[in-house]
Order: sequence, then C-alpha cells, then structure tokens
Amino acid sequence: MEGNFWKTWMVVGTLSFFGTSSLPHTKPLTYKEVVALAVAIYNSRSGEDCVYRLLGALAEPQWDPISESHQELNFTIKETMCLLEDVVFFEECGFKEGGVVRQCTGCYFFDERPPVVALTCVVLAGMEEEKGE
Repeated sequence: MEGNFWKTWMVVGTLSFFGTSSLPHTKPLTYKEVVALAVAIYNSRSGEDCVYRLLGALAEPQWDPISESHQELNFTIKETMCLLEDVVFFEECGFKEGGVVRQCTGCYFFDERPPVVALTCVVLAGMEEEKGE
C-alpha cells in the first residue's frame, strides 16, 4: 500500500516554509523560480532519503506571474546520488544512474498569502529504478 502512495504524491507547500514570505508580494516570481521552489518543496516533504533535481520543465507560454488565478506547472525530476540529510546545495548533486524519474504537475496560487504550490508527482512508466539485481 505504501508503495502505491508514493506513485502519486500530493504536496501543498507554502513558500513561507522556505523563508520567502518576506519577499515583497509585488515582485512576481518567474516560472523558473516557482519550479525551483516546487522541487525544493518536494524534497522537503516527500519523506524520501534521496534528493531529486530538476530534469526538465515544459516552457509555459501562458505564464502570468501577476495572475489572480492559478498558474500551471509541468516538469520532471530525477533522483540524485545525494541524501537529503547531507545536502547543502541541491544543484551540486549528480543524477543517479538508473534513478527514479518523476513527472510533476501542479498549480501555483500567487494570489494566496503566502503563495501556495500544489503538486502531484508520479513515477514515469519504464523509468523506475531497478533494485536487487
């Protein structure tokens, strides 16, 4: 049952978790900044030992950082060789060969105070890490 739970994982994180609530609310975040925050939220809330890094993000041509409605996110993350407890800078972690790849979709709600990210990440079919060979 627990294995199925991690195939579809929902996180709702507030940006204040990362100390960004002090950001002026008049400064809109770019798509790239919101995706980076979403990956950091995933790493902090997933309950997994390893760190995931951004593998790729779909360009968001409709991105409107000052929209009063939600903005959609769509990106992939991949498991790295680093353990969460040992990491200072996520970007310094190399991807794990054969590591798990997850497709993440979600929404960014800028009009909330503090802004909120709702995220679902699922393992891509055929991309699961082979264990115990």
